[in-house]
Amino acid sequence: MKWTIITTAAVLGLTSASAFPDKSNNALRARFASNLSSKIIGRQEGDRCGADNGNAKCPGQRCCSMYGYCGEGPEYCNRFSCKPAFGWCEGQPIPEPEPEPTPEPEPTTSAAPTTTEAPAEPSPTSGEATPTGTSPAPGETGLPELTISESGMCGNTTTCAGSGFGNCCSEFYYCGSSEAYCGDGCRDGFGNCGMEAPEPPKLPTLEVSTNGMCGNGTTCAGSAQGNCCSFFWYCGSGADYCTGNCRPEFGECETA
Repeated sequence: MKWTIITTAAVLGLTSASAFPDKSNNALRARFASNLSSKIIGRQEGDRCGADNGNAKCPGQRCCSMYGYCGEGPEYCNRFSCKPAFGWCEGQPIPEPEPEPTPEPEPTTSAAPTTTEAPAEPSPTSGEATPTGTSPAPGETGLPELTISESGMCGNTTTCAGSGFGNCCSEFYYCGSSEAYCGDGCRDGFGNCGMEAPEPPKLPTLEVSTNGMCGNGTTCAGSAQGNCCSFFWYCGSGADYCTGNCRPEFGECETA
């Protein structure tokens, strides 16, 4: 019974001891694979450098690894595998940035001198030209054409002549027809000036009354009822129609 217990304990001890090395080996394999993959990725992503790559150098503070790739970090810059001839390595002074090349100025071609010809002398004429009495054509005087004012204001390029506000342009550039517009200060360049005699009002054409009534477009002059239009708007020929309050605008009237 004693030997059975000892044998069982020994077997269990060997089994547990063999299990721990397997776990540590797996961790080492995973770490090695991670480091290997990072190196492979770094080599694939970096720029090439070194003697096998046309003596190309890594720019700035980037290091050239032993595999001929530019990069940063201990895998590229450690002093044991870094190539100092093709980039910066750990322990070296930090390189100064390379100055940017200044562009060379383009050569300028000087223009060839131009020769100016002397003006030709005028040919002799028989006598001096005399000015003609013809006036310049419209539009050649340099003055702008004026338009009739539509806002009641004048000046600049608008005139009051022919406008509905009045034909005179006042001192203050407004159109009108009274003395204040057409008198002193009136601007004759933008309309008429001076008071004009008012036109007599146009009387409407009246029709001869046919029903004995007058007014509102009808007159008694020439009607059969009489030529006078009374105060009560009736046509007749007696004193009741032609005197007193007879309406002369719609017929004839007699003075007392």
